[in-house]
Amino acid sequence: RLTDPPPVPADAEDHLTQIRWFLTAFAGEGTPLTVNNTLGRALLTEACHRFDWLILGKQAPPENQLPEAHRLRGILAQLGATRRRGRRLLLTTRGQQLMEADTPTLWDAVAGALIPTDPAEAAAAEITLMLLLTDRPPSYGSPVVADILTGEGWRTQDGGPLTARGTGWMTGEVHGRLDFLHLTEKPNLTTRSELTHTGRTAAITAMRSAAMVILVLV
Repeated sequence: RLTDPPPVPADAEDHLTQIRWFLTAFAGEGTPLTVNNTLGRALLTEACHRFDWLILGKQAPPENQLPEAHRLRGILAQLGATRRRGRRLLLTTRGQQLMEADTPTLWDAVAGALIPTDPAEAAAAEITLMLLLTDRPPSYGSPVVADILTGEGWRTQDGGPLTARGTGWMTGEVHGRLDFLHLTEKPNLTTRSELTHTGRTAAITAMRSAAMVILVLV
């Protein structure tokens, strides 16, 4: 499945709307940050209403209370798209290139960022994507990811085997990014959400990107 790059989905641009909008917001002189270096409430409020992020009331909560803002900042930081100057967040040269990029270029970059850079989260994310592509989504509390990671040599800090509870945080980021980019079906009460057709393409693109990095390093 990873041998050849999959075609860019016809609806790829729909899944990039939030990324493009924020890249544009950070262009030029950038956007002001709070004293805690988080995104301002006005920008977050506009994003909440524009993209239907769940909020209580008319004004957005602080960034650390908005999961979507967390996913957005994580993806853009991983892409090297933003930098901080004083109390403003601006685009880097890479961010400017991404803002001006065509759909296939931005799609490949964003899909590749589904897998976080943290080694533990990256390992769990690759296993998660493989499971979503080849099998039914695991149920909540399933030990399958922990069992596979343990089999690959991962251990807890005290040297013990990993548990489903202990690996929950390791898979949280990839699931969060999939949800943020609208690449999963509606939530299910018993199992993780399945990938949409576009989500499956994104998962293959992400895993292929990770595999290519490994080949270059080797």
